Amino acid sequence: MWYKFYQDLPKVHRHSLGQRIDTLFVEVIEAISAASFLSPAEKHPYVRLAIKKADTLRVLLLVLWETKSLLSSESRREMKRFATRRTRTRCHDSTCCQACRCTR
Repeated sequence: MWYKFYQDLPKVHRHSLGQRIDTLFVEVIEAISAASFLSPAEKHPYVRLAIKKADTLRVLLLVLWETKSLLSSESRREMKRFATRRTRTRCHDSTCCQACRCTR
């Protein structure tokens, strides 16, 4: 699931935040899998490490979300189209014509 978002990240974030998030996902998985083979007393440092990395991961994902970098490429195109669309005004003609497509 992350890989699809990673591919859609803007280039400026893909090679910085995106790469770090990718690394953190792997490190969390490694810490959890290492803890799964240990006795309950030995698990605590690995679980704490996984929690700390997951918290960092959550903050970095929040940064991407707030900068609107986690949008899919389709959503990004739609936002650009919306931002560049001219606002339509009412026509000055008393009879609204279909050709001007006013917002009357």
